[in-house]
Amino acid sequence: MVTLAQIMPEYLVLGGIRITLKVSRHHNARRMTLRYDAQRHLIRLTMPPRAPAKLGLKFIDEKREWLTHQMEKAPQPTPFEDGMELPILGKTCTLRHVDVPRGRVELKGGVLYVPCLPEHFSRRTTEWLKHHVRDALVAEVSEMAPKLGVKFKQVRVRDTSSRWGSCSASGNLSFSWRLVFAPRHVLHYLAAHEVAHLKEMNHSQAFWDAVAKIDPQHEKARAWLSHYGSELHRYGAER
Repeated sequence: MVTLAQIMPEYLVLGGIRITLKVSRHHNARRMTLRYDAQRHLIRLTMPPRAPAKLGLKFIDEKREWLTHQMEKAPQPTPFEDGMELPILGKTCTLRHVDVPRGRVELKGGVLYVPCLPEHFSRRTTEWLKHHVRDALVAEVSEMAPKLGVKFKQVRVRDTSSRWGSCSASGNLSFSWRLVFAPRHVLHYLAAHEVAHLKEMNHSQAFWDAVAKIDPQHEKARAWLSHYGSELHRYGAER
């Protein structure tokens, strides 16, 4: 039996650029979808369980112009470098590499000092940012949950590209660590959004009423994410 992987190409060439193609089937998918993942520089094709591979190839061909446009408008990668300015929860900070084998990463006076060997600079910077945004989210969620009479189990941060946050039925909340680059009111909204899901596991009017109860200004944050959210994925990405 011929598999999907044997029929689909491993990469596409768009605008003279070679880009990896990841193809998968999803049991809940009712139609084919394409998405350009700028963070990982690849294209994801999701297909219904029984959709013929040849239709997937045709769908990709029909969307070539659209995919090229998505690539062209994507934010340019901005690797972590000594001296660069970095937004951290709404405040512009300067990133500084301290060339010593080890030490504690510290944010002082608008400067983020990262002591490490040069080859570990990006990793250590990322690790600190993840811990920093998780601490901020735990504080937000801990304050919000009692206001809705709900409880959470854990707050996790992950490197997600398709969603900013999620709430599991067991009460675990997950967020994109890249929210560390967003203004504080945006972090506040995303925390409110997932805490509200602990009460309403849907997007009904009751859910939005719960969001509004703990974040009356949530529409402002949603508008910010709609306009600038894609920018958050460029920081730390390699060129």
